[in-house]
Amino acid sequence: MVTSLRSEGEFIEFPLVYRLTQINRNRIYRASSGDTDSGAARAYVGEFPDIRVRPKFRFSRSENIFAIGSHIARNFEFACHKRKTNALSLQCKVPGSLYERSSETPGNAALNVQTAHAVLDLMRLPERRDWSRAGAIELEDGSWADLMMSGLRHLTQDEMETARGELIAVYQLLDRADIVFISLEGTESWFDGRDRIFVNKSPAIEVASLRSPERYSFVNIDPAEAMECIEEIIGRLQQRTKGRARIVLSVSPVPVHGTYTADDVILADRYAKATLASAAQAVAARHDHVDYYPVLEICACGSHTAVWAQDGVTMQRSYLNMVLEKMMSDLLLD
Repeated sequence: MVTSLRSEGEFIEFPLVYRLTQINRNRIYRASSGDTDSGAARAYVGEFPDIRVRPKFRFSRSENIFAIGSHIARNFEFACHKRKTNALSLQCKVPGSLYERSSETPGNAALNVQTAHAVLDLMRLPERRDWSRAGAIELEDGSWADLMMSGLRHLTQDEMETARGELIAVYQLLDRADIVFISLEGTESWFDGRDRIFVNKSPAIEVASLRSPERYSFVNIDPAEAMECIEEIIGRLQQRTKGRARIVLSVSPVPVHGTYTADDVILADRYAKATLASAAQAVAARHDHVDYYPVLEICACGSHTAVWAQDGVTMQRSYLNMVLEKMMSDLLLD
């Protein structure tokens, strides 16, 4: 029962709830003739859904932004940079020659992170003595596969040190952040038991990992674990910024590329998004300096052909631009 989970003092009194029902014009989903405020009228009608966001806080162009996460985080920081806002995470400049697709990849795409636990361990990485190797696999030819960074080819030892140096340098800039934007993507997480770190990619992509299968273990985190991890991320950010940073949580709409569970990948993806969205919103509700931005929901309401390319995982640039414009309109002060 709910009462076994909450004390009576944590409930909201009826008069306040009733007052909210009187002033919230956006509380009814069912459409009626001629209305424009119902959820049904705003969600699936027209080119782009009208989801009315009331942010807890907004940021100015003079503030420092740090973006953590996957595809949406990278695009958010570029949108901030385009509007003359200092995006600290753009200072990561991994040489294009170190990427598998060097001609297509921006220098900081290596920062893409898939899971909350990997986010937390990447934030901790600069504190480790083994920061230059933790979570990486040394291959038979002496090259390295880095499971903490995204999109990189196999690297020589010198190249590995270059890439990790950029990673560490940019995460040290978290101390200067005023706004931290975090985009979470998946729940299926891999733990490197030898290095005691959650890696950012599945070890299954590297044949070398099969030589030491006992090194890795898998967990598909549940909502309680997601909340616990997000709370720890927020606590660490508050320590790093001396309580200054405000944090915007979101969930990437990009589907998981595959699943390591026995479930249909469609169900695995829905589980991941529902778990992360509910955890992020619940955590945001606990803190005045933490908010949730509905990127996932904006994309879920768009028509499939408007949002996604034919492969089903690449977002249409036109729709992504509309999402970013809405985010800037809702969150940027000037």
